[in-house]
Amino acid sequence: MRRLKDDRSLLSQLAAIAAYFELGSVLSQQRVGGYANENYLVTTEAGVFVFKLLLNHPLEDFQQELIYLQRLEKYAYPAAYYLPSPHIIPFYQDGNVIAVVMQKKEGHAPEKSMAVSREIGSRLAQLHLIPNASLPGKGSWMNANYILEALDIAQHTGNKIETDRFLQAYQQVCSFQPGVLPQSIIHGDVTPDNCLFIDDQLSALLDWEEVTIGASLLDFAMATLMFCFVRRVFQPPLLISLLDGYTQRRPLMKEELGQLEVAVKHAGLMISTYFLLQSLQDPSVESAKDLQGFYWQCGLDSWSTS
Repeated sequence: MRRLKDDRSLLSQLAAIAAYFELGSVLSQQRVGGYANENYLVTTEAGVFVFKLLLNHPLEDFQQELIYLQRLEKYAYPAAYYLPSPHIIPFYQDGNVIAVVMQKKEGHAPEKSMAVSREIGSRLAQLHLIPNASLPGKGSWMNANYILEALDIAQHTGNKIETDRFLQAYQQVCSFQPGVLPQSIIHGDVTPDNCLFIDDQLSALLDWEEVTIGASLLDFAMATLMFCFVRRVFQPPLLISLLDGYTQRRPLMKEELGQLEVAVKHAGLMISTYFLLQSLQDPSVESAKDLQGFYWQCGLDSWSTS
């Protein structure tokens, strides 16, 4: 779906979503971020909610996401769960618009610190220990073949010189073998903006669009990038805290520790590749142009955990 730029269309859409979930009239609304989606903090007669409008999100992927969230809820994992619908279909749909609603939860995006890193590590390990039997496979940028498939698309649609730089960088991470490592439910996008904290405790992990079954280590690698680099500069004490929190619940295997460095580089290149595609699809998005350089801006081409 295209972003709703017309104010009148947006207000009409939010009113229709509120009516579908029987939340009464919309009293106020404000945009609260979201890159891949449009998120709105909406006050209705029934309370305060977050309305999430899914953009370019295949319906099948969303339906699979709901299955994963049901599993997480069964194990009381701290996530922001979607509001049940009073209808058979658990989400709102109008043409290309798909929307879900969540009750607003308390908390705020955390500042990076040793205490926050330790808590994130602990909660990631908790997630990775939830049984994943019978869950469906699901598309995600965490899939092992994502980078090569995305670069193949980029080669056919973009600047060959720029794409060649990514292919050269891929040679540094192609030794990463996620398929031989322990597999679990992985969130896929653990960033400060996707976390709600109350003091130093996680109250909810948000935005499960990238959830899938994959290498636990890759989820840990993403958290390393997001919580152990400050202004894109690596801070070793933060990684020590992240590891400490994680291994208190789930010790890393020898094979995982051996691939940690290349897993972090793989995750960094994955982020850059995603935003390369975004900038090719919409050159006007300046943030995508900046973030396609994430791998190099963090110095991952020469980075080491030691």
